[in-house]
Order: sequence, then C-alpha cells, then structure tokens
Amino acid sequence: MTGFKPGDIVLRYSYERDVFFKIVDIFFRDGKQYALLRGLDIRLFADAPLDDLLKVTAEEAEERRRQIKKQTQECVAHCLQQREARLKGAMT
Repeated sequence: MTGFKPGDIVLRYSYERDVFFKIVDIFFRDGKQYALLRGLDIRLFADAPLDDLLKVTAEEAEERRRQIKKQTQECVAHCLQQREARLKGAMT
C-alpha cells in the first residue's frame, strides 16, 4: 500500500512543491509506481513517481489558493496604480 489514491491532492518534491496536482490514476512503469497528475490551478498534466509526491489536505490547498489570489490582487492593484501615475505624469 502506497498511501496514495486517485483524487488525492499532492505536490512534487522535485519541482519545489510549487504546483498543486490531483492524482488521476496510479500505474506501474519499469517496476515502479507512478501517478498521472492533473494540475489544479494551471492546465497541466504530468506523471511522477510516487516517492516524488507529498500529499496535502484540501484545506492546505485552499489556503494556498487564497494566498495566491491575494498576491495576484495586490500585484494587479500595484500595476494599476503605476499606470495611473504614469498617465497623470504624461498629461502634465
């Protein structure tokens, strides 16, 4: 038993644990177990050996999504402020 199953949310150690994936399927290749992965936040499919995966809870994934959304909103607001300042400077 590996502890992983389809539907689990995971991160990959080898990629700095920066993208959340959902396990779609588990299969064997060359005598080793792998997972077929689908990105949660970005459109991405990948496969990875199970020993490269870190299981996370849905709550952890949701908290990370909230953080990313907040950072994105702050970045957009900052860009809009800079744009407005440049437009005001060009008009004077």
